[in-house]
Amino acid sequence: PESERTNRSTLTSAKAFRQIGEVRIAQGETEKGLAALQQAALILERNPDIDRGNRLYEFGQINYWIADVHFRNFEFDKARAHIDEYLDFSRQLVDFAPNNPEYLLELLYAESNQGTLAYRAHDLQVARQQFHKALAIGKKLTKLQSSPENDLELATTISWLGAIEASTGELQSAYELYQEEQAIYRKLVEIESDRRYVEYLANSLRVIAEVQRQSGKLQQAKELSEESTRYLRDLVAYDPQNSIWRRYLALSLIATARNGYSARIHSADESHAILSLALEEIVNGAEINTTENRLARYQIDIERARIALNEGDSLAANRLLEEALKNIDHMQIEEKDREFYYLYMEAMYLLSCLLYTSDAA
Repeated sequence: PESERTNRSTLTSAKAFRQIGEVRIAQGETEKGLAALQQAALILERNPDIDRGNRLYEFGQINYWIADVHFRNFEFDKARAHIDEYLDFSRQLVDFAPNNPEYLLELLYAESNQGTLAYRAHDLQVARQQFHKALAIGKKLTKLQSSPENDLELATTISWLGAIEASTGELQSAYELYQEEQAIYRKLVEIESDRRYVEYLANSLRVIAEVQRQSGKLQQAKELSEESTRYLRDLVAYDPQNSIWRRYLALSLIATARNGYSARIHSADESHAILSLALEEIVNGAEINTTENRLARYQIDIERARIALNEGDSLAANRLLEEALKNIDHMQIEEKDREFYYLYMEAMYLLSCLLYTSDAA
C-alpha cells in the first residue's frame, strides 16, 4: 500500500540523518552531527505510524549519540538525561520483541551505560545493580545467539563487575568474575583467528594478576603477568608498529617486575632489567607522548622507587619519587584523568613510607 511505502521512505530518511549524525560526531564535527540527529528525531516525531520496532530503535540510537557527545565533554548531567531516554527506548524495544537479539543487545548497552555513569559518579552500589541487570541480559543474549560479538559484550559486562568488586575490596569475588571473563577470551582465542581476542586475554590476565597480588598470592600473580607478557610479545612480534600492543606489553612487563620482586623470585637487578624492557617498548612505540604512554613511564619510575625503598636506597627512592611527582602534572588530576590521580596517590604513599623510614632511622 501507498502508506507503507511512505512510511518506509520516511524511516529511510530518518535513518540517513541519524547515520550522518554519527559520522559527523566521529569526525569531530559535533554541531553538524547534533543537527543531523535532531533532524532525524523531528522526522520520527512527525510520523508516529512508522513501524514501532524501527521507530523505537532509531529514537534509542539518536539519544545514545547525543549522550555520547555530552559524555565526551564531561557534561554528565546532560549525558544522563539522554542515557535515561536510551534505556527507556531499549526497554520498550525488548517489551515489543523479547527474543530479538538486536534489541537485547541494545538493552545490554543501555543498562551498561547506566552502570558506567554510576561508577564514574562513585555510586558503586547502583553501578553493581546496573551491571548485574546487564549481565542477565547478556547471558540471555548469548543463549539466543552465540557469536563472538555477543560473547565480547558479555565479557565486558563481567569485567565491569569485577572492577567494582575489586575496588570495594571483595577480591575473591573479583577474582571469580575475572576468571569467568578470561574463560570467554580463551574460548574465542581457540576458535577465532582475530588477534583482538589475544589482546583481550592478555590484558585480562594482567588484571587478574593484580587482584592476586593484592590478595597476597604473589607466586600466582607473577605467573599470570608472565603469561600475559608472552601473549603480548607474540602480538608485538606480529606487528611491531602497533604502539597500543607495545604499551600493553610494557604494562605487563611492569606487572611482572613488580610481582616477581614482591614474591622474592626476582632480585632487584632482575626487576630493574624487566622495567628497562618495559621502557624500551614505550620508547619504540609510534606515539611515545600520549597520555597512556606517559602514565606507563611514570609507573616505571614509581616501581623503581619501590624497589629502591625496599633495598634501603633512600636517595634513589627520593629522587625517583620526586621526578614522578613532578611529571604528574597537578592540573591533570581531574575526573577525566583518574589514573593519574591514583598513580599520584601511590607515589605520595611511597614518599610517606620513605619519610617514615628516614625518621625511624
